[in-house]
Amino acid sequence: MITRADEHPPLPPEFEMQRFATVTAQKAGDILLSHFERIKSVTSKDGAGNIKTEADQASEDFITSEIHKLYPNHSIVGEEGTLQISEDSPYTWSVDPLDGTLPFASGLPAWSVSIGLLKDQQPIMGVVHFPLSSFGQEETYTAIKGQGAFVNGKRLQVSSESKLSNALVGFDYGYHNRVKRIQEVLLKVAPEVRYTLTEACATRLLADLAAGKLGGYLHSGLEHWDIAAITTIITEAGGEVTDLKGKPIVWEDGKQFDFLATNGKLHGALLKLVS
Repeated sequence: MITRADEHPPLPPEFEMQRFATVTAQKAGDILLSHFERIKSVTSKDGAGNIKTEADQASEDFITSEIHKLYPNHSIVGEEGTLQISEDSPYTWSVDPLDGTLPFASGLPAWSVSIGLLKDQQPIMGVVHFPLSSFGQEETYTAIKGQGAFVNGKRLQVSSESKLSNALVGFDYGYHNRVKRIQEVLLKVAPEVRYTLTEACATRLLADLAAGKLGGYLHSGLEHWDIAAITTIITEAGGEVTDLKGKPIVWEDGKQFDFLATNGKLHGALLKLVS
């Protein structure tokens, strides 16, 4: 029996939203590339090392404009000040137009465009696009809740490493209370693992975790837009995400997040070190 095309159930809206987010992130990446190594001005934001360039704003303006066109009743939270709260839809877009502004402004390749989607304040879709990478090719990480995670169409799977002593673990200093974070997190973890890495770009190390290259990642004081997209990608790759006390992330606008992501097998051991 031949099945008619119109007899297939329609795809959930998240699939079309992911397609839209992927195209939008890649176009925003092209905007960033047009500014890369041509930065005209760098301004300081709150906290040591926290900076903004004209590229950050140009990327956010483009992304939010595209969301407004197609999804005018959705909420939007953006790093560079976009805050549109809607009571008419359960969806919230969480936008980091340039994650890794510091390496971007320094001419380093560790930076991305990150677009996450939450429904009823829970992440359900993520796209993280790296126009450049350490391997010289662009990478686009995507995930929809319940549908797996992918990079450039290839399925992702976290590592199976179960020994801390064999694991690479990511850590970022952030912009506030650096000494406290180093004392309370880094100095407890570094002696117990193979090595700790930092990139000044949370999505870079977290994408590597989703791809099975790292065993874990710790950060205190991340923002909504830093982790909304990559959280779905990590969990769909088989990883685990909590706060630094092992509790589920509570996704609230304007809140800073203490964040632990692992391959799952190392989660308990890392929690014991820092909680």
